[in-house]
Amino acid sequence: MARDLTAGSTRSRLTQTDVAERMGATQITLATHSRLTHMEAPRKKIQLPPSVDGYYRFGSLPGLIADACHRDDVGPPDHLTRVVIWRDDGTEAGQYVECLPPEGAKLKDLTRADGWTLTPMPPRKPGEPPLPHEHDRSHVNLLPKQRRGLWPDGALVVTQEWTSHEYDRAWSWNEERDQYADRLTQAAQLPSGTLGRLQVVDDNRNEIKCRDGLSLNGGHVHISWLNAWGATLQPVNVFDNSTSTTDSESDQSDEAQPDDAISGMHQSGPEPLATTAIAYAFDGLHWSEEKWKKNLGNKPKWLQACIALPGQRGVREVRWNPVLIGGALIHKGHARQNQVRGRFQSRPTLQPWLETWKTYEADYLDAGSNTARTTGVNPGKSG
Repeated sequence: MARDLTAGSTRSRLTQTDVAERMGATQITLATHSRLTHMEAPRKKIQLPPSVDGYYRFGSLPGLIADACHRDDVGPPDHLTRVVIWRDDGTEAGQYVECLPPEGAKLKDLTRADGWTLTPMPPRKPGEPPLPHEHDRSHVNLLPKQRRGLWPDGALVVTQEWTSHEYDRAWSWNEERDQYADRLTQAAQLPSGTLGRLQVVDDNRNEIKCRDGLSLNGGHVHISWLNAWGATLQPVNVFDNSTSTTDSESDQSDEAQPDDAISGMHQSGPEPLATTAIAYAFDGLHWSEEKWKKNLGNKPKWLQACIALPGQRGVREVRWNPVLIGGALIHKGHARQNQVRGRFQSRPTLQPWLETWKTYEADYLDAGSNTARTTGVNPGKSG
């Protein structure tokens, strides 16, 4: 006997509209599922600096990856948000004044006081503990006079508060580095044949046996092995060390040449080195590897003359002449001649420059001494 589905209680009734809506929802769900199942896995692209034969020192990889993920030149620079100054008004306590910059201003120094809002701060009541700016003044007074900050009218600057962009970037950089240090070590210590195991070799390209401590950190990893390991991660990590260039010739100028101009400028010598390669090569001479990276970024005057090819944001990072840096270290008294020579003999990134360094020693350094006879000579010009 046929049954009338439209009869009976309202709980069992399905109108044609209900059926259409449910069928439409099912079709949408199936379509969404189809797109998701064919969607490419999330990818995290990591741009590493160029290296010799595609190999990277294992101990440097966490820092290089953090550099790629948290560039110093990305993000807003810090600026002043509040200043407290102290004026000598003839009393023992003096007068503290709160100074706020003009709204919207992003000032980085105290050369001008125009537009600042200055508000005298009430004195501390008897019996109250010292206020923060009073503590700050006691610390400032311990500094030599030439290191104390002054307001344009000569008042003593006791407090400077800044935005925390740089601190936040540094914190994120440290977290990224520590995370990858753990993940890389775990991958390197997996048993042979295990999915996700990272291959590490020694200077002779033989697989290292001791996978811990200094032995592991001193090993080398090829970028192809990094990508094989990165493919097992979520999101997938894609490592690249090719140099990015712009497609438009209008973006290139005499002052900012494409990367292939490096060999043209040094036809008879090796290619200049990136900042990370220089930092690793001279680690322990005058600065640690991390301080080398920082100071090469700041480019103090004595290092500016060692630039082989200026950088261009988004196109190419700065390249350095390591022979000039070695000579500058000796000339400034930061390293001995035999120490610098040892780096060119032992560090893989400097070995291609060894003959150039020997020529520089013969031409511009006294034999067996630690001083340069001539400054400002660019061995890159003669190979």
